[in-house]
Amino acid sequence: MKSKSFDSLSDEGLASAFEKWADAAGEATLVGDRQKMRQAAYRLRDLSDVFRARGREARLILLPLLDHPKQGVRYYVAKHLLAIAPERARSVIEQVAAVGGPIAGAAGMTLHALDTGIFKPD
Repeated sequence: MKSKSFDSLSDEGLASAFEKWADAAGEATLVGDRQKMRQAAYRLRDLSDVFRARGREARLILLPLLDHPKQGVRYYVAKHLLAIAPERARSVIEQVAAVGGPIAGAAGMTLHALDTGIFKPD
């Protein structure tokens, strides 16, 4: 699905798609499936672009996913929300980083990139 296909979704539909692809990215990361991880990353990027174009209110619909039972979903949603809910999103990323494992490694790298100015949320 290309971002043009995502454009036609409601905000709730976008949130559902984001949850699906964040879960796919997390699962692919856990098993080391680079091809599925790359596919999920492209979809998350496309979804993020649509959310950004719709504005802050549309992005806020993802806030409840910060409490998702799956670590991967929490991490990818938190990373997406860093620009609009920085304290809450960073707290979630810190919690994920503290757990250990592949997703925790990505979370730790995100924190490093934030702290050093390499990554600037938008």
